[in-house]
Amino acid sequence: MSCSKKKLEIFVLCRDRPRYTQEAIGSFKGQLRKNVELIISDNSTNSEVQKLISSEFPEISYRRRLPPIPSANHVKKIIEESNGDYLVMFHDDDRVLPGYIDSLLSVIDEECDVSAIAPNGKFIGEQGNPLNFSNAMVSSGFSGGIRTLNAMDLVNAYYSPKSCGIPPFSGYVYNKKYLIKDLLQTSHGGKHADVSLLVKLSKIKPILWLERVLVESRRHSLNDSAQENLHDRLSLKKYLGNEGLLIRKTDAYNFFRFQYWFFWWLQNLGVKSLLRQDLGWRRKVVRKFILTKCIIYFFHYKKLREACLRRFAASFQRGLS
Repeated sequence: MSCSKKKLEIFVLCRDRPRYTQEAIGSFKGQLRKNVELIISDNSTNSEVQKLISSEFPEISYRRRLPPIPSANHVKKIIEESNGDYLVMFHDDDRVLPGYIDSLLSVIDEECDVSAIAPNGKFIGEQGNPLNFSNAMVSSGFSGGIRTLNAMDLVNAYYSPKSCGIPPFSGYVYNKKYLIKDLLQTSHGGKHADVSLLVKLSKIKPILWLERVLVESRRHSLNDSAQENLHDRLSLKKYLGNEGLLIRKTDAYNFFRFQYWFFWWLQNLGVKSLLRQDLGWRRKVVRKFILTKCIIYFFHYKKLREACLRRFAASFQRGLS
């Protein structure tokens, strides 16, 4: 049964990146509809984004957060302020492709009782060019162009080495009927609380993933995902374990454990030390575990191999520049 058209609000979350903000807004221009509103939520420490909006996009709604607030509080504030039926919280360093809004509205019109909808995406580099070894983020698991996920499906998609990948978080559209600010808790994953938020929503109603690529997700040195926080990773592990979604001896649990120790090693000892011999026996055990799993995962799982090659290519290009 088809539902009536819903009002869609798109908040662009900005933080001291006027050049990227300009590209993000430009990607939405020409797609806006009568029942769609684009809003800039500026959480910057300076006035550069504000100057950009007033000079180049005066017709767009603008809200300034003074003083700047922590990122989790910024998201909660937007959820609180939004009065549309559906909400997008878009990142200022990403872009949408033509058809993004029409595709979402079409799915919203047909699939009313879901908690969220996410289109597929591709990676771009700092200058906006496609990254080497970068295919669609989600490359399998669709039936008729749509994949329906419950909480366990979502955890496996994020953390199993067999995963078909995950869509860009900034492209999600949320059903405001189910999205409340208290669902976002930094105690449930810290910087990874976006994952626990989606898990909570998927336990209320299913989440839909679309096969069509409609978002470009930018990889750059200031990406939050480029900085690992082991305490936050353990916080997420505890939350997922308490919810019965991260179970010992499963692929997802083992891969989560590998990721933790891999990032622990990188932060404390560095890449070069993986080949050293002058280590204590405990570190030798951890090193053997990391190297063995790296070889297995690299050769057996295409998505992980592509991610490794993509990161290597990006590092090599930065070294040449």
